[in-house]
Amino acid sequence: LESDEHIFKFLKAKFGFGATRDFDANLYLCEEAFGLLPLNTFSRLSDTLLFYIYMFVLVLLTVAAVIVAFRNLSGSNQAQCMEKTEECTITLKPDAAYNLTHTVLFGCLALSTMRSVY
Repeated sequence: LESDEHIFKFLKAKFGFGATRDFDANLYLCEEAFGLLPLNTFSRLSDTLLFYIYMFVLVLLTVAAVIVAFRNLSGSNQAQCMEKTEECTITLKPDAAYNLTHTVLFGCLALSTMRSVY
């Protein structure tokens, strides 16, 4: 924990949870690579049309994950599901949910710190 303390001080200062007098954290804050992604990143990514396809699939998987999560949390039993097969066609495999979770978390990390992209 002590060897990673400068990282926690940097994150605390970056997101405004308190000022820091730590030299390493202040050095990171001044470095351009630890800043936010530039706004033209999304326009450059959309030039290849791959960004639109990626966002479509990401939104589709997120909606499917939310539907499956609400269905699982609502407590509906499988007997009702067998009677109405049209309503129970949306499923999400655990590996897809795992990859979706990591994609969203690493995307947030990449947006917050440009060096994560490198």
